[in-house]
Amino acid sequence: MRTRDLPTYYRTWTAQDDGGTSTGQLERTPEGEFLLRLGCTRQYEFALTPEDTSTLAAALRAATPVTLGPLSVAPAPQGVTLTATLPTATWPLHLSPRQCADLADHLTAITSADTQL
Repeated sequence: MRTRDLPTYYRTWTAQDDGGTSTGQLERTPEGEFLLRLGCTRQYEFALTPEDTSTLAAALRAATPVTLGPLSVAPAPQGVTLTATLPTATWPLHLSPRQCADLADHLTAITSADTQL
């Protein structure tokens, strides 16, 4: 049996990939870890530092390039492309300006001690 405490902050966000709309998750664990999760059936989890969250949020808001380990942001004609480097492939996710703003807001809020579910 495995037990798991609920996260202290949890939000979903959307982007487009080759298969259509993809829903990702952003979570702050009870231990204070920040996680960006991609995928549904098979999930890929990326740990973020507080500095990573603010850097990624700024890049999404300004549509500027940044690379944070296996995650990278690049400007695109209609927003940005967030690319995750996976063990055997890369996964490009396309975010509209509205989706960029939403995810950036979540990334900013996740670091706030006042933010809860």
